[in-house]
Amino acid sequence: MSSRCFRFGETSIPEDGSHQWVRLCFGQVILAVVLVMMLVVGCGEPTDGRTDPVEQTQSPETGTSGVEGKVSIDPSSLHEAIAGMFGPLRNAGEARFLLGFMTQDLVDDILVDSVNLYNIGVEPLHAWVVYDGVRSGKISAKLRTGSGDEDVVAKTDVALTDEYGWAGISFERPDNGWSVSHCEAMIIADDAEMAIEFTMNYHDTASGSLVESDGQIRLPGAVCLRTSTSGAGI
Repeated sequence: MSSRCFRFGETSIPEDGSHQWVRLCFGQVILAVVLVMMLVVGCGEPTDGRTDPVEQTQSPETGTSGVEGKVSIDPSSLHEAIAGMFGPLRNAGEARFLLGFMTQDLVDDILVDSVNLYNIGVEPLHAWVVYDGVRSGKISAKLRTGSGDEDVVAKTDVALTDEYGWAGISFERPDNGWSVSHCEAMIIADDAEMAIEFTMNYHDTASGSLVESDGQIRLPGAVCLRTSTSGAGI
């Protein structure tokens, strides 16, 4: 008599007393357990494609987006690039802002790249500006997600040692974190004001290099840059 495996619902086993039935059934049970475990491991909880913002955060050293653009910029080369665009800064006339960028980091108050999109897990946020004719010795800055005072999420002041030059500005992350939004970094000094616009969402931080392949520094006008003064033109 040929042996067969016991089926669900049956109440008897083969009558020949052989061990083949036991071995066959045991092998099928092991196979079934392995298949079930594979299915459980392979099927996770359904997601909407969104990663937790903190886990998704890319650090400047190890991130996968914009890392190519993060390089140290030589101060003398930066001076030359600014002078090539605007001429020497001479502290003439009323206060004005010439350039403004958001950046991943500041090294000795110099930007490392240009950013127009941040992952909301980053901290802090950095801005960098070129100014002229600021006699108050201070730059005030605020970060907002709308047009009203109630939309301000971070504030800071930066002391200046010269009436012209550049300055790095850092905004600390709020206790409740950043939110997905279109943001403005409002930079104010004397009667001059600048708005640097950027976006925060769940995507990787996106940055661009300011140093070309030939080693030259390129300082294009910042994205969505708005400036205003009480009289001096930019």
